[in-house]
Amino acid sequence: MTRFWVHTVAVETFEGTNGYGQDTFSPPVTVNGWLQGSTKLVRATEGDETVSQAQFFAPIDSAPLFAPKSRVTLPDSRITTVIVTNTNDAGGLRLPEHVEVNLT
Repeated sequence: MTRFWVHTVAVETFEGTNGYGQDTFSPPVTVNGWLQGSTKLVRATEGDETVSQAQFFAPIDSAPLFAPKSRVTLPDSRITTVIVTNTNDAGGLRLPEHVEVNLT
């Protein structure tokens, strides 16, 4: 599956809001994966329907980096936000495991 990880993004994991009401993020971490630019309707973690403009597929062990509201810088330098992730675990089968990250 690693032969498909041809795109690199930088993710700054959302850590919460500080006492001044400002969102805080971890330092950027680079992750290799597959970037797909397509528009689709997704349901955010709060239950609202929203439009995802891109999806990023990455190794399953990188899933914790992509918390909702995290910032992701794409290869073209565009900064997007994580809407929701979907972890695809093979459950012991010999299938590719990955995380799908839906981005604004």
